[in-house]
Amino acid sequence: MRRKIALLVFVASLVVVSYASADVIKLKFANYFPPMHMNSVMMGKYCEELNAKLAGKVELTQYAGGTLLSARERTGGSFRLRPHGDC
Repeated sequence: MRRKIALLVFVASLVVVSYASADVIKLKFANYFPPMHMNSVMMGKYCEELNAKLAGKVELTQYAGGTLLSARERTGGSFRLRPHGDC
């Protein structure tokens, strides 16, 4: 629950910043559950809803099934720079 609140506060702060700039802010959401798992499906719907409400200012993309980070990498990988610089 705290993680969801922290994510919402983070996204809300980005929305405030995005009004000052014309560029689209792109966020990546890593999820290690398989794409058809209930958590992935629900977070996919959540990402779609946020994208619709943010009206193109922020683009949130979900990467399910460990395509962005594996379960082991995800524990600390969200805050580390990746060697290939894609994250």
